[in-house]
Amino acid sequence: MRLLEVNEDDSHSLREHPPEDVPPYAILSHTWRADDQETASDGLKHFWIAARSFKKRSTLCLIVNVVFPILILAGCRDSTSSAFSLFNPYRRMIEMFVGDDCASLATEIIPDEYRISLTSSCRVFGDEVTCRSHFPPALDWVRLLEADIAASADNETIAICTAPFATVVGHFPATNAMAATIFALLISSTVMSVVVVVTSLISGKAFGRPVMLVTGFDVVLLVVCIVLYVIIAQYLIGPYTHTDIAAVTSERVDDLAILGIGFWLLIAALVARVIGNPMVIWSLITLPFNQCNGGDAGPTGGFAEDWRSLAARVDYTNQKK
Repeated sequence: MRLLEVNEDDSHSLREHPPEDVPPYAILSHTWRADDQETASDGLKHFWIAARSFKKRSTLCLIVNVVFPILILAGCRDSTSSAFSLFNPYRRMIEMFVGDDCASLATEIIPDEYRISLTSSCRVFGDEVTCRSHFPPALDWVRLLEADIAASADNETIAICTAPFATVVGHFPATNAMAATIFALLISSTVMSVVVVVTSLISGKAFGRPVMLVTGFDVVLLVVCIVLYVIIAQYLIGPYTHTDIAAVTSERVDDLAILGIGFWLLIAALVARVIGNPMVIWSLITLPFNQCNGGDAGPTGGFAEDWRSLAARVDYTNQKK
């Protein structure tokens, strides 16, 4: 058999081998035309380019997963980090709830905007931003307004401005507990991102089963954070947007303006985690179908084993026989 031998220095020669001494060889697909010559190596070249590109995207997603939760946790520490707040109740929304009488009496008290994060909050008056830390975690703008009015207003203003709050059923212990849960989960998510890197280095596989399990757990944490945020928003924003002023003037609260950049960072962190390891989502999608069809997808077989390596696929096939 005649085979083309290609050396490391790109030199090549045609050599003939007897049938009993044929070395391992590859058959390359080819097309011979006057204006077009293509081999399988061309396809491999594009594959490795795509692989390097995917590795860069995965690295970028990993950075996002570490940085974004930290930005959310550190939000509202000062005027710069106040840009990463989770809630931004603005002046007109507050005035629509407390009423025109309170708005006229508390003109110097009600800020242009509150910027609220888990453990800090800021008050914005024009270009001046003042921030203050608080612990345990909370996302309660009503308590901030009540504290500002109580500290800066006379008794008449306090009575007029705090009266509307008595008409709304309070859920502050529950929402504060959910805010504390988000705080803990974001810290855990940041740790998970570091664990993913360490696990990848130890296992030597960027998409091995250990990495996939850690990443899947992190995805669950981020989803829970988003769900808790939506529930908190329903309690802390929803009841205060249906007011008499809104009914009379047909003026509506801008829901998107209330959502802080921190919320969108939370969404972006989840998307980056999914893009960084799409195998997790695919396995989560296929797992219920495999179970319903009588398959054994899971920690000991099925998809998680099948895609991992050639040896794993051979072992899995032998187990089936």
